[in-house]
Amino acid sequence: MFPLKTTGDILTFKPILSPNINVSLTLSKKIQTPLFKKLIPSSKNNLVWKAAHLFYKTTHLKPAIAIHIEKNIPFGAGLGGGSSNAAATLLTLNRLYKYPLSLKKLHALSTQLGSDVSFFLYQKSAFVSGKGDKIKLTLLKLKHWILLLNPRFTISTPWAYQRWDELTSSLETPAFRPSLTKKSRNAKNYWKNDFEKVVFPAYPILEKAKEILLKAGAHTARLTGSGSSLYGVFKSFKSAQKAAKEFKHWIYWIERGP
Repeated sequence: MFPLKTTGDILTFKPILSPNINVSLTLSKKIQTPLFKKLIPSSKNNLVWKAAHLFYKTTHLKPAIAIHIEKNIPFGAGLGGGSSNAAATLLTLNRLYKYPLSLKKLHALSTQLGSDVSFFLYQKSAFVSGKGDKIKLTLLKLKHWILLLNPRFTISTPWAYQRWDELTSSLETPAFRPSLTKKSRNAKNYWKNDFEKVVFPAYPILEKAKEILLKAGAHTARLTGSGSSLYGVFKSFKSAQKAAKEFKHWIYWIERGP
């Protein structure tokens, strides 16, 4: 039995005698809100259960595992909490059973679970294209501090994609770059998120929060994924901490860049 940390959530895997996949989940104190309590999925609707089920089905091994999730990442936050947990489950079960599947096979399985699960298998910075299945690892070194903010409400990913399809007929896709140069890392127009075009009009509080981050000294500030979280990039921990004080009722984290 050992814990595995995945971008804030902690997964604990314990072999059991009964032929089952048991998944349990508890919310950390930081995200114990009435809304998030209502969003706790049933065991078989959790991506972790689905990932474990797919692993056992593919390997023909007897399912016998209990997985506990200590949830620190809010639901519907645009931070890839569920997807990273699914990837961690595939990697950990493969390790526990002495690697019956290659990374290539795990990648193929991950595409059946969600469009961004594959990315988390590699645990490195990457350019992702296609349907999330084409991964190009790249070098990304940031000496900055990142302030992550969550407003304590969720945004539906299907809704965001539907609105994006309705409002955006074509998007300019930047050419693939094998690595991020120092110049591109510092260029504000390099940091983009097209979902802001559809999310901000519906959730003006998020656009206002972005403005506050920039005024507080953030090098750049953007929506994460399809929301509802935002991030601000700061030169120092002190400046990020000072900006966080502007969001007393939000959930926030301050992390060093990769």
